[in-house]
Amino acid sequence: MYAVLNALVVLFFAIAVIGVVSTLRKQNRRYRTDMKLPILTLEGTVVNKRAHLGNTQNSTTTEYFVTFEFPDASRLELCVTPTESGQLVVGDYGTVSWSGSTLRGFQRQLLR
Repeated sequence: MYAVLNALVVLFFAIAVIGVVSTLRKQNRRYRTDMKLPILTLEGTVVNKRAHLGNTQNSTTTEYFVTFEFPDASRLELCVTPTESGQLVVGDYGTVSWSGSTLRGFQRQLLR
């Protein structure tokens, strides 16, 4: 009885660890690819924010995204850190720097 219970606990733990490692590897791969791309910079406005909740084999992940609109009315959704998501507010205007799908920086302009 205890052997079966111990085996189930070990199996559950192994599945959780594999899920977390898999998610971290995927995010790391995207980040490394984005960091090799050239940095682009434009003036833009924050028009939307969202979070994507995902499940990977007994673990939950959250990815944060912010959508920027540029003067030519084009829009771009970028992946951001939880901290960046918390600091950006819909309506913020400033200089957006990014590479690939990752925000590299946002310099808010207080007066327009």
